[in-house]
Amino acid sequence: MGDYYLKHLTNAFPGLLKGAVLTIEITALAVFFGTIIGLFVGLGRLSSRRPFSLLSGIYVDMIRGTPLLV
Repeated sequence: MGDYYLKHLTNAFPGLLKGAVLTIEITALAVFFGTIIGLFVGLGRLSSRRPFSLLSGIYVDMIRGTPLLV
């Protein structure tokens, strides 16, 4: 019985490995772009120029008010 499951696992392993690599790549891209966007929004909030501060504040309030979809 154990050999049956092991056979299917070894057949599925390359696909699982490709999926794991893809997940790590997507996560790295999301962290990179999230950091860039967060940096600019944070600098906008700290800006003494009213339009930048206002737009960044609106963006933060919109995102903060959106429920997490996970």
